[in-house]
Amino acid sequence: MNAVGYKTPGPIERDDSLIDIDLPMPEATGHDILVKVKAVSVNPVDTKITGTYIVTYDVTDASGNVALQVTRTVIVTPPIIG
Repeated sequence: MNAVGYKTPGPIERDDSLIDIDLPMPEATGHDILVKVKAVSVNPVDTKITGTYIVTYDVTDASGNVALQVTRTVIVTPPIIG
């Protein structure tokens, strides 16, 4: 399974702040629910450009049940220097 994550906490500006990771496919056990998160569009957030971005997500569980679409507003501000 492909995922995006980090190995070392730090500022998002670092080139290695988020990396592609290959993980084993998870298995739902007990009361767990396995869901698949799919971006509706290419991630519009550019951390180098100040602005407001809208990110939209759709989620479907392993049985095909669809959740309500969710959108998030991401605001990128200039770095604080001081």
